[in-house]
Amino acid sequence: MAQLNPPWEHTDQGVVLPDHAAHRVLVTFTYPIALPANSSTALFRVDLRTGAADPVPIDPDGEVAWATGLATSGDRVFVLYCVNREFRVSVLSLESLELLSSHRLPEVRDGHSLLHHDGALLVVSSGTDEVLAYDDRPEGLVPRGAVWRASAEGRDTHHLNSLARHGNSVLVSGFGPRASKLWASAENGYVRDITRDEVVVKDVYHPHTVSVHDGELYWCESHHARVVSRSGRTAGTDGYPRGLGWLAPQLACVGTSQGRKVSKSTGQVANPSDPGMPRGRCGLTIADLAAGRTLGFIDLGALGPEIYDVLPLPS
Repeated sequence: MAQLNPPWEHTDQGVVLPDHAAHRVLVTFTYPIALPANSSTALFRVDLRTGAADPVPIDPDGEVAWATGLATSGDRVFVLYCVNREFRVSVLSLESLELLSSHRLPEVRDGHSLLHHDGALLVVSSGTDEVLAYDDRPEGLVPRGAVWRASAEGRDTHHLNSLARHGNSVLVSGFGPRASKLWASAENGYVRDITRDEVVVKDVYHPHTVSVHDGELYWCESHHARVVSRSGRTAGTDGYPRGLGWLAPQLACVGTSQGRKVSKSTGQVANPSDPGMPRGRCGLTIADLAAGRTLGFIDLGALGPEIYDVLPLPS
């Protein structure tokens, strides 16, 4: 990819972006601290130029505990969130971010990510090792059942966590089986094409947020605090990366969460749910993935310790 000139600049408030780049993103928080325990949202719109973050309501009853996956289809945004241990999906207007509707998903356990594909909304149900499908109809979301299972266990044994479209195929990322109670022991992560039922990438340590951009496959290798591509491009982050959106052809916005310290010498970061001292920062890293350079960081720690997903909005 061609290098852009001049490079982006970092400021205390935000990042100086090229005119053609998206400058606003939606960000979901799994444990928001800037809002009451039960709120109308765990979703924020962040202006990357200024660092300003505004809450976006996603639940009509104001009972949101946390939010995870984001997806778009046409002029709509889909947001996966949890209310009293039950998962729901809200539908927003892409232009105004107005709440259009909310739908209960009682079949989903520990919902992580969303993808709108071929007239259906696909949902990663990590707690059941499944990818579930819902037909997107004018009257609402109609459950179709599981379109793929990592196991028949009916519980979280592979920690499936993200979805992406690759041509006519659907990709899913997962940690793979763990050797002990801690997810840090899961060392055989993968990206799998569930349409063709074949492994695309194997032996990845804690992959999150698989993404296909300009024909290249990317993912967050969270335990190693970096974003990597199938061709070997890498960019480091200060924290546990999870959430990857594209602002321009080679410009990415990566969410990072406060993880757990593993080793000063290796720079590894454990899953936030594992024990240990906090390590890293919660915020948004702007990176030139073609050059492997970090260009700026926006600290969002005041909103919460953990980001799950990032979705750029049209300029």
